[in-house]
Amino acid sequence: MSDLASDLESLLSEVIVQPHQKRCSISVVLEQITEEQREKLEVLVAPDCRVASGKVAAVLRNWGFDVGYQSVQRHRRRHVGSGCLCP
Repeated sequence: MSDLASDLESLLSEVIVQPHQKRCSISVVLEQITEEQREKLEVLVAPDCRVASGKVAAVLRNWGFDVGYQSVQRHRRRHVGSGCLCP
């Protein structure tokens, strides 16, 4: 009879770790807009910005970008816990 550690170890050998490939919707927008627009949006999605994420998302949606308030919130938390994985 095998022990639990051995069984768990055999499962670990099956794990395939793949890096996060999908870019967040904010990074997609940042790539598609002008430098002047990018500078302003970067301020609005900075972690310390107090403008409501819903307002930022609404403006971007009005301009045809597929962005929800959750995307803005997640991008503001990048590199922290459950934040997005953007650099």
